[in-house]
Amino acid sequence: MSDGKTEWLDLKTAKDASPIKAAKYAVANKISDEPVFRWWVPYILRKHERIIKAGERRSIKKGKTEKFGLEIPRSNDVQRALQIDEETSTTHSRY
Repeated sequence: MSDGKTEWLDLKTAKDASPIKAAKYAVANKISDEPVFRWWVPYILRKHERIIKAGERRSIKKGKTEKFGLEIPRSNDVQRALQIDEETSTTHSRY
């Protein structure tokens, strides 16, 4: 808490509210080998990795630069997005 007080939280509540944070906490504090965490932590971390990888696969793949016939700039290429807007007389990137 921000006022310096400590608050206890049931493990079940913590696991339900934020399983990834709870699993990473268990690993960081070297308690992932305890019986309550032994099967659960590796399962949650693997599941988290699978979700991340699935999202990466769905994002713009390397080499794919068009969608519906329009050029798609990379997410970190703001200058190119503005240049495309100028070339096509649109304002798609200026919301």
